[in-house]
Amino acid sequence: MSGSQKKGKKPAVAPGTLTLADLLTKTQNHIDEFQFDLARKTCARVLKVSPNNLQALELMGGILLEFGEIDQAIKVFYFSFMN
Repeated sequence: MSGSQKKGKKPAVAPGTLTLADLLTKTQNHIDEFQFDLARKTCARVLKVSPNNLQALELMGGILLEFGEIDQAIKVFYFSFMN
């Protein structure tokens, strides 16, 4: 373990870099503000890195419902339940 990393602490994140938790929070904020296009893009970023992230899958399913993409939403929800 390097001197800059202490046991039990998260490694430093480069400035300007968002964590998955940050992206999920942004996704929820966009949903709360009815900015579904931005929510979809932000959530897709999470799923690109972490395709089995249950929170992101749940959010994406809801976003797809908002767009009227019922079949795709069902697939996303089904995938989340099977994982």
